[in-house]
Amino acid sequence: MTERKRRSEDGRDMEAQPPPSLAKKRHTAKDSDFDALSAEFDENAGMLNLDAIREFQKEAIWRQMQEYKRDAHRAQQRTGEIEQRQAAWEARIA
Repeated sequence: MTERKRRSEDGRDMEAQPPPSLAKKRHTAKDSDFDALSAEFDENAGMLNLDAIREFQKEAIWRQMQEYKRDAHRAQQRTGEIEQRQAAWEARIA
């Protein structure tokens, strides 16, 4: 049986090293860009209002609890409806 795979021209392993064009594209970020972003983040870190963040988290927890309550209430209503339907069905077949 003949081998159908195409051989590489220079005999190097294709998976070991990416083509040079990809290697250039992958590493386009410069250290100066990183330094500028980290400096901007450090400046903005002082503006964070921890009390506002805590209040927002508490409100989010409260909203989630209210949603769970509504889900539980809907489930109880649905259970009641199904039990009524089951009682009516049992009455009809008896």
